[in-house]
Amino acid sequence: MHPGLSYGFVLRSSNKTSKVVLLDKDCGRLELYSRKNFSIYNGLLIKFEADGKSLSLADSYPIHFKFSKSTLKFYHLVLEVCENFIPPGLESGDIFELLYFLYFSFGSFSSGVSQKLFLHRLFNKLGIGSGSNKYSELSKLLLNPIDRVVQHPLDLETEYRLNAFIKECLDLNPAIYGFNTRCFFREVGIL
Repeated sequence: MHPGLSYGFVLRSSNKTSKVVLLDKDCGRLELYSRKNFSIYNGLLIKFEADGKSLSLADSYPIHFKFSKSTLKFYHLVLEVCENFIPPGLESGDIFELLYFLYFSFGSFSSGVSQKLFLHRLFNKLGIGSGSNKYSELSKLLLNPIDRVVQHPLDLETEYRLNAFIKECLDLNPAIYGFNTRCFFREVGIL
């Protein structure tokens, strides 16, 4: 744990136990306990200080716009993927930056295709599926910046392959069967 203030996304918080799971910009996934009862919720971007076990909130950056129920489900799915696929302490600056982009660009992710493209990028940043030749044709989707990729239309065959890739990545972790957002996969045609 580094000294001083840091930024992180709340992947999960529990009022009962005061436990907070964060994605820290520099240190990756952290599990800490809050010292005080302050109002934080899943998905919130916060500035905090931690001593290795405890968390002190310095500031929070709530989202100040409305988004649809499906976009909210998608965001919470991304949080669950980060919580369950990132090992504690793994440096994950690229993943933090991707989540940061999502946090301040929700309007760019209103379609199922744009959400799947985001998940494809996320799994590749996690190192899942990136070395496989099975889906090599999907690698071209990683060449452009995410803000351009999510606006790109896909043909049906590419979308079918993208669905199969995401499903295989999810199947690598049995925790997905306990995800609160599993219904998202059916809604966008992954399952």
